[in-house]
Amino acid sequence: MSRTREGLLDGALSAVERVGVRRLTMSAVAQRAGVAKATLYNHFRTKDDLLAALVDHEVRDVAERALRAAAAGTVADGLDRAAADLGEHVAVRRVLAAEPELAVVLVAPTDAPTWGHVGIGLADLLGTDGDDPAVEVCLSWLLRQLVAPQEATARRAAAELLAATVRSRV
Repeated sequence: MSRTREGLLDGALSAVERVGVRRLTMSAVAQRAGVAKATLYNHFRTKDDLLAALVDHEVRDVAERALRAAAAGTVADGLDRAAADLGEHVAVRRVLAAEPELAVVLVAPTDAPTWGHVGIGLADLLGTDGDDPAVEVCLSWLLRQLVAPQEATARRAAAELLAATVRSRV
């Protein structure tokens, strides 16, 4: 069951990268995932449900890679990895180029579970709790990477500055 869901999310990601969000159809997702449309609807009742699950999946994926980078190196490595992943995300780049009005939806914090995952992931990465203002500062910086990614040297310098600031407060 989880492999099918992963395949559907991979198909959705591929379709968004190709046609964007507005032109995305459930038929295209099913075709890209190699399943019948009924299978897709068994997992996701609507396109909005599918897109919410896709965003959540991608956020978790970025967070996992960031945590692995921090565990293997430093907090700055984790922040830099997350920022690079967000700035280079093909689907995000596609949506922002073709449908810039959707950028507001991408960066507007909501009560959706995904935003809770973002806060928890950042707190874990920073080695602090979710109420620490550093989490909000890092989140703001990472959201900027979605809309206006920095080049690698500037991004790395910012990640190191943020990490040093967090270390000095803990």
